[in-house]
Amino acid sequence: MSNLKELFGKRIKELRKNRGLTQEKLAELIGLNQRQLSRIESGVNFASSETITRLAIALDIEPKCFFEFNWEYSAEYLRTGTDERPLLKLVEKNNIVTVKSTSVESKIIKEIRKLPADKSEESMIILAKKLNKPVTVEYFSDKTRIGVKTYYPDGTIENVITEKETLIENRINALIEKIKKMSTDLRHLEYLELAAEAVNNKKSFDDLQLILKGIELRFR
Repeated sequence: MSNLKELFGKRIKELRKNRGLTQEKLAELIGLNQRQLSRIESGVNFASSETITRLAIALDIEPKCFFEFNWEYSAEYLRTGTDERPLLKLVEKNNIVTVKSTSVESKIIKEIRKLPADKSEESMIILAKKLNKPVTVEYFSDKTRIGVKTYYPDGTIENVITEKETLIENRINALIEKIKKMSTDLRHLEYLELAAEAVNNKKSFDDLQLILKGIELRFR
């Protein structure tokens, strides 16, 4: 099971070989040195948007083709902690981070059960170096997940799920719970569906305005 950078890199390598290009030749076409391209293809580094554009032009494909692979990493890996990577759950409270759970028990991990919040990233990088393998960490503030990162032995940090993405996920889950409570009232569900459509549909927006005016009159 691979992460996004690894899957993206493998896809570039596959497309490059399909075009009969060596790594050296493709690097020359996109204005990178071969070592930089090698790190992208091996999943160590991720390509910038400018590099992705140059790759698409050099390989004569749409940029979306780079992402045509089976995405299995995020959901499955975060559930199981497989791929032989330690998966840690770190909870912050009062500026102290506590390791609440881990998919791999080892003496090294047991030594860092509690640490200052401002030292957590540094400690995770050191841990990855000691274990000589990537370490994925779920960060929680009390009971709310605020992000997921993977730390690599070379010091690289990858945002698997950013704080913004986590905030969106939490709000969506909270909204789903509210909708479930309203599910017995068909009128409420129809209103919510219309409100969702109104974001991108002018007719739905106009219909929603009429309904809102009706609701407003009820409160006068």
